[in-house]
Amino acid sequence: MTLSPIGIILSGGRSTRFGADKASADIDGQTSLSRVQATLRLVVDEVVIVGGPHGALADLEPNGGPVQALATAALAYPARSLLVVACDVPLVPQQVLVRLATQSGSHHDALIARLDARPQPLLARYDAGGKAALVAAHEAGERRLMRVVDGLECGWLDLDTLPEGMRARCRDFDTPQDHAALIASLADTP
Repeated sequence: MTLSPIGIILSGGRSTRFGADKASADIDGQTSLSRVQATLRLVVDEVVIVGGPHGALADLEPNGGPVQALATAALAYPARSLLVVACDVPLVPQQVLVRLATQSGSHHDALIARLDARPQPLLARYDAGGKAALVAAHEAGERRLMRVVDGLECGWLDLDTLPEGMRARCRDFDTPQDHAALIASLADTP
């Protein structure tokens, strides 16, 4: 029997460009974190928040970046694939998470969303090989997630084929301007 992926929300970033805790940012009356958590719970049976003041699972290295946060989750859940969503992707459609959770990828280390032709490694599923690579990278001191991703055998979930309204919901926010654009996109999408 294969276990379903465990939902992992990364919330331990410093949010320096945003200027405040992104997990607590208001998105149409809810926090960004609560929106991600609610959508992820529609797809998987267990959701864990990693890092930061909201995390049920403490980072191995607080404020150490996404490689260590993903390694934290990989070590805590060795038998499960990780369905990963950053807390700053509050409008991610359930359909996208279902596809990440269920799309066959037994020959891949990871299944990673691609938006605007760019990998989105914090909207992804990491399987055994990807998890092992993340742990090894963390132990070697690697902090650049894209360098780790470049070394993986990846499958890709191409979000550029989705309708624009759904693509807009897959975007993260890093700055107050990004946040405002995300809020504005709510009026443009059903």
